[in-house]
Amino acid sequence: MRAEWQAHIDSMLEQYREVRDNLGRMQREMAEQTATAESPDGLVKATVDFRGSLTKLEFNPRLVRSIDSTSLADVIVRTVQQASSGVAQQVRDVVGPNVPESAGLSGMGTDFDFSRMFPADPQDIPGAREAKP
Repeated sequence: MRAEWQAHIDSMLEQYREVRDNLGRMQREMAEQTATAESPDGLVKATVDFRGSLTKLEFNPRLVRSIDSTSLADVIVRTVQQASSGVAQQVRDVVGPNVPESAGLSGMGTDFDFSRMFPADPQDIPGAREAKP
């Protein structure tokens, strides 16, 4: 193989690895995102992880004296939804600068795994080994 071709291949492989490393960092950063929301009356506080799953629920001691169970359920649902919306925005803020709009990932789920798109060895990309040179 000609030296300039090998240099070009090496450069492309290095760029691939940089993109993969950046996506791995972004994936870890996404997984660290949490959001907490508090109900307007301050009686319920909900914390969700980056997937929007409830991880912590807190009740103000005044709650027992001031709200019926149906209203409490409604407040909890709305508060968790608010926290989930907050963490979804945080994840979009992490992904946005790193993935071009043309990639069409704006509607991806929060459990999207970038490492499946970019394996450590680019030849492990589905179909790469079958591609004709």
